[in-house]
Amino acid sequence: MENSTAKTVEILNSLVEVNNDRIQGYETAIREAKDSQLKVEFSLFIVTSKSCVTELCDEIKRLGGIPIELNKTSGEFFKLWMDLEKTISENLHRALLDSCVFREDITIGNYDDWLIEDVKNVVGERHTMMIRTQRTELHREREKLKTLREHICSRS
Repeated sequence: MENSTAKTVEILNSLVEVNNDRIQGYETAIREAKDSQLKVEFSLFIVTSKSCVTELCDEIKRLGGIPIELNKTSGEFFKLWMDLEKTISENLHRALLDSCVFREDITIGNYDDWLIEDVKNVVGERHTMMIRTQRTELHREREKLKTLREHICSRS
């Protein structure tokens, strides 16, 4: 595998990990949430990340690479998600949503890291557009999450 192709596979695999972390984080959030609207939204966020994982893995295979294990998480990032349970306080929904928004910022930051100029010179336009499109969708969901936080917390 040529060097730029190997680097592209590495980048795409790192984004598979980011989305796997996000999936497991929202599975944790679903267990913690008491609000049915939140559970539905978190489930939809999982669907988005599963779609991202499928797209990323398909592209990795197309490039001749091997996708990381679909249930593999980065460990450190996943620990942040698991700390979610520890951040729950008297205001369950506020703490839960604050934690999720914070983790969404980290997820989007990971995507941003791969969209910097140095990486765009290694990763082809096709992959840059795929990463940018996924990042846009995740950002849209983060904004939706922030709106939910304002709505749900104003009811408390």
